[in-house]
Amino acid sequence: MLLSRESDSFDEMTAVEIINEIKQLPTNERTQVVQFVKTLEDRMLTGQQLNELAAKLVEESDSEKAQLLKEEIVAGFYGNETAAANQAAAN
Repeated sequence: MLLSRESDSFDEMTAVEIINEIKQLPTNERTQVVQFVKTLEDRMLTGQQLNELAAKLVEESDSEKAQLLKEEIVAGFYGNETAAANQAAAN
């Protein structure tokens, strides 16, 4: 539950409402929100999530989609920042 500015009471807010609230924040606070969201993206995936991606990869016949799945698996295994560094080192 989040505090809604309009009603000054605890209500459930939708993603759209949260995004609109973020847009109204001062620049330095919006920057903090962006940095927080990036930390969420850098998480490693669980074994089950990796297995599900691997199963999709095995079934995928489109080479471009398969490559995206491979990248997602690597990023999920190492975490996005590490995967990006490894990919850059490989090129």
